[in-house]
Amino acid sequence: MLHAASLGLHLAHMTGEAGLSAILDMLTYNGRKALKIQDYGLEIGNSANFITLPAENIKALLSDQPKPRFVFRNGQLIVETKPCETKWRLER
Repeated sequence: MLHAASLGLHLAHMTGEAGLSAILDMLTYNGRKALKIQDYGLEIGNSANFITLPAENIKALLSDQPKPRFVFRNGQLIVETKPCETKWRLER
């Protein structure tokens, strides 16, 4: 989904802050409307179905396209992705 969003941004020349915000709305709020999901958002009583992505901002999210760090369904953690670790072993 992030890859498609990134391609759409570039094809539509939506690379400014307003375009980045619009594409995030397309993936979240507008996606909810299209799928007719009723209990969406951070409200008491709503389903706690969400993912967390390791990105500092929308631009980093769309350019890096990271894997979800955590996936929750009905408030329960169902997937955890450990961050990769790079070790340099250079001799001088």
